[in-house]
Amino acid sequence: MSEVQSPGTSSADWSAKATETVVQSVGKVREKTTGKALEISRVVVYGVAIAVIGVLFALLMLVFLVRVLNLGIDAIPGIERDRAVWITYVGLGTIFTAVGALVWRKRDS
Repeated sequence: MSEVQSPGTSSADWSAKATETVVQSVGKVREKTTGKALEISRVVVYGVAIAVIGVLFALLMLVFLVRVLNLGIDAIPGIERDRAVWITYVGLGTIFTAVGALVWRKRDS
């Protein structure tokens, strides 16, 4: 038996249109639900990665600064290695304490 078809419409056209409609509907629902969640999760993941890399970079630069200052002060004639280390620590500690005090005072502004 043959199927009853309206003029100008084949069963392949009907199934293609139905499939396209379903695919578009699923795409719209997916975009509205998981699209935003994926975007937010990407921002969070990249933000955390950048923050971790930034903290590690800052720590490495601090270690580099301490080493360079130690070597520079140690190169001054008449200053021993132990004294150069303490001068570096006291100098950087004073700078960090002063910056911290300024930031602490500005926190209410």
